[in-house]
Amino acid sequence: MDKKFRVLVTGGCGFIGSHIAEKMADAGYDVVIFDDLSSGTMENITHLSGRVKFFRGDVRNKKELRGALSGAGVVFHEAAFVSVPESEKDPSRCFDINLGGTISLLEEAERAGVEKVIFASSCAVYGNNEDLPLTENAGVSPGSPYAVSKSVAEQLMKEYCVRRPISITALRYFNVYGPRQNPESKYAAVVSKFIQDGGKKRKLSVEGDGSQTRDFIFVGDVAEANMRAAQASLKGFHAINVCSGKEASVMDLAKNMSLLIGNVSIEQAPPRANDIARSWGSGEKALDLLGFSPKTSLIEGLKITVESYLERKLR
Repeated sequence: MDKKFRVLVTGGCGFIGSHIAEKMADAGYDVVIFDDLSSGTMENITHLSGRVKFFRGDVRNKKELRGALSGAGVVFHEAAFVSVPESEKDPSRCFDINLGGTISLLEEAERAGVEKVIFASSCAVYGNNEDLPLTENAGVSPGSPYAVSKSVAEQLMKEYCVRRPISITALRYFNVYGPRQNPESKYAAVVSKFIQDGGKKRKLSVEGDGSQTRDFIFVGDVAEANMRAAQASLKGFHAINVCSGKEASVMDLAKNMSLLIGNVSIEQAPPRANDIARSWGSGEKALDLLGFSPKTSLIEGLKITVESYLERKLR
């Protein structure tokens, strides 16, 4: 990727988007952030003041997108409706943002002469799949409106590449954690929820017996995978896992968090209905096509995350 090109990060004020924007700015790229601030915050990019340009807008609004896309060669499409439980309550809004917004972005990106789109997809497209570790060839069986929206968006992008001179890479994120993840949301991811509960309640609540496993990947590694995808000479459409390649149980995660936070008890709560028992991914395709493998161990990433949360809390 030529650094003379501008890069646009939709949802760049959000958790993952802000880390991608920071990564690209640090690498010397001209970075534009596009966000409607419905879930992202300006606080997430305060440290980038003077180093990035900011446009406030909605990905469904083509006129607003047009202004932000001017001169862009690469787009990181992170803007999304991200809550699985909320998608079940309001699927139409989820589809409107994740599908309608993606279509608007693709049309305007083509108009602007964008060469490449890096799309934030999700391991949720695999559903409750027991063919572990999950590879990109595993069957797709989305189990929520959110997961369906990501899966269908991938199909739209694959079709879009067939007759148009644009390359698209869909990065299927597994369980991303790290600094700037919002712990205040009632639908917070497990790591940020543990940090919040450990600090306020001095206890961590584990659903079921905690034997369920997930593939946790540090957000700094996810940003690195995005930059490598943008720099890779891939043509057409590709779907690639972004994962640690390791499974960790929720109980082990809770024990590590308890030690890091200090003097925090662990209690068991009723199991979540229809919870997936085991899930982790294969990173072989990412290594083969992008030369990417995560560098941050789970314990190291958790330590960085806890320290960041405590630092922000004291401001």
